[in-house]
This record gives sequence, C-alpha cells and structure tokens, in this order.
Amino acid sequence: MIRKYKKIVSERQSNNTKKYLIYLGILTSSIIIAMLLISPISFVLTRLLIGLVPFFIAMLIVYVLKQPRKILADKLFKNSFKNAKNPHKIAMTLSLIIVFILFLAIVVGIFWLIVPKLINVIEDIITNSNSYIDKVKSELISTLDRMPFLQNFITDNSINTALDNLLTKLNSYQGDLPSIISSVGGQLLNVFNLILLGIIFAFLILLNIDKYKNAIKEYYITFKTPKVAYARIDFVHKVDRIFIDYGFSKLIEGIIILLTVTIGLIITKSSMPFELAIFMAFLNVIPYIGPIIALIPIIIINLVLTSMNTALISALVAIGIVIFVTTFITPLIVGKKIKIDIFTVLLSLTIGGALFGAIGMVIAPPITAVILYAIKNAINNRKILNNQKNKNTL
Repeated sequence: MIRKYKKIVSERQSNNTKKYLIYLGILTSSIIIAMLLISPISFVLTRLLIGLVPFFIAMLIVYVLKQPRKILADKLFKNSFKNAKNPHKIAMTLSLIIVFILFLAIVVGIFWLIVPKLINVIEDIITNSNSYIDKVKSELISTLDRMPFLQNFITDNSINTALDNLLTKLNSYQGDLPSIISSVGGQLLNVFNLILLGIIFAFLILLNIDKYKNAIKEYYITFKTPKVAYARIDFVHKVDRIFIDYGFSKLIEGIIILLTVTIGLIITKSSMPFELAIFMAFLNVIPYIGPIIALIPIIIINLVLTSMNTALISALVAIGIVIFVTTFITPLIVGKKIKIDIFTVLLSLTIGGALFGAIGMVIAPPITAVILYAIKNAINNRKILNNQKNKNTL
C-alpha cells in the first residue's frame, strides 16, 4: 500500500509541480506588470497589501508558535484528559492558550520597556542637539586624524558641513517637539495595534487549523481523482513543514541572539544594551540584511550617547555574536531548516522587498525554499519515471 501511494504521488507530482510553477510565474508576472504599468490597479493592490498586513503578521506568528504549541501539548499534557471525549483537542487548545498568553506578555513587555525610553532619547537628543553635535563632530574629526587613509574620502570640512546641516534641522524641531513626540508615539501605537490584531488573527487560525486542514483534504478527495488528491495533499504537508521549521528556527535564533547580544553590549558598556539587542533579534528574521540594518542604531546611539570607540566595538561585538549564533549555535539546536545558498536568499529578499516591502523580505526565504523544493521534487520524480520507463523498455 505504501509503495502504491508513493508511486501515485511520484507520477502525479511531476506534472502538478510544473503546473504550480507555471501558475506562480504567471501570477507574479501579472502582479509586477500591474504594479508598474497600470496606475489604478497599482493603487488598489497597494491598498490591498496594506490592508492584509495584519494577516501576514498573523501567518508569521502562526508558524513561529505552531511548533512550541505542539511541543507543549506533547510534553505537558501528553497523559492528561484521557477520560475526555477528545483529549488531543483539549491538550492542543490549552497549549495554544498558554503559548499565546506568554507571547502576548512578551510583546506588551517589550513595548512597555522600549517605547518610553525611546521617546526620552529622542526628546533628549533634540533638546540637547548642540552639545551632542559638537561631541560627535570632535569624535569624528579625532578618528579621521588617527586614520589618514580616510582623508582621501572624508574631509574635516565635509564632516562640519554635514553635521551643521543636521544641527540646523534638529534646532528647527525644538519648537515643535511635542508634536514630534506625539507623532512618534502614534506610529509606535499603530505598529502595536497591527501586531495585536495579527496576534488575534493567529490565535483564531491556530484554534481552527484542524478544521482548515480537513476542509482542504475533503476538497481534494471530493473533487479530484485519488492520484491528484494524494499528490496535492502531500505537497501541502511539505510546504507546511518548511514554514513551521523556518518559523521555529527563527524563534530559537531570536531568543539566543537577544540574550547573547544583550550580554555582549553590557560588557562593551554600550548605551541601551537590552533595547538594541531586541532590535537586533527582531531584524534577524530578515537573513543577512536584517542584522546589518540593526547595526545602524547601535552605532548612532553609542556615537551620540557614549563614544566612537564604544560605538565601533559594540557594533563589531553584536555582528560577531549574530554570525557565530546563526552559523554554529542555531544549527546545533534546530538544524539547518532551509538549505538555500546566500545568493538565492539575497535575490529572494530583493524581489520580496520590492513587491511587498518588509513583510515580503520576511516571507521571501521560506517561499523560495518551497519553490526550490517543488523544482527539485519535479526533477526527482521525472528521474524516477524515466528509470521506470527504461526498465519497462528493457
């Protein structure tokens, strides 16, 4: 029976995978052409994508918390509720509630810790901009004097001009400081509301995920031939597994980076070590590019609030920790879940970011892994079919 099932899947997936790739290529091309050439459609698609942001956030949360929910149900409630009508469903529901309460507490705690301090830093920098700019100017000129080779690219006059322009802008903001603080607080509140709405959607999705799975199976079994049904159900399972592995690995990776970068920044006497470590762990969901972007606030905040040496050392320590964790520590714990090379990842990030912004960059790697799996699976199935034909010919 198992061999017959595998043969059915092998025969059908080769053709079905080609169809999926053709449909995906046509859909992607249509979206790109519509967004680039047709202004009204571009506007509608843009607004639609903005409206779907909570759903994208929800799907990210689903695939981050799906594995912890399963682990909790299997470990904590494995032998519980044996006398209940549906012990598995009760265990999964309780595990879901516990995981989401913890996740929501973490999100609220992060905003509660970061937002007031971030607003205070912005207010302090704008209010005391004169002294901070003079300090940064002296730090940069002193560093330039110690590194003569940089003088071919940067001069004292260019530093003075750039910082004087920045000072002029900051001074212009001082009279409008309350509205700036209000605007920053409003933007952060909007981000929090989107995340909170995504958490609610994710809870509802995970609460009813078994129903959705059964509905998909019933659809294929009812309206498709057995061969097509088996092949497509198997493909959906594989795709689901890729996203689960990616989300869980990023969760573990983020926790490790948060702890280790916080310790590293404390050792280097960096300003705001915990807040900057959270930013680094959060942006790590975007492979390679995210941690590099996270270095910018580490350098700027430490350059303004501490010194040039602290800024550079803190940035080097932070990026060194991230490279070490993602290269050696995380694979030992969760394995290398998505096996795609750096060029393919960067290409997927570029395309995903161009089409869907930050959300596109986050979901680009697992989607790329799914596409590569489909292509590889099609090639393997074609080889199997060719070998079977050759055997039959002989």
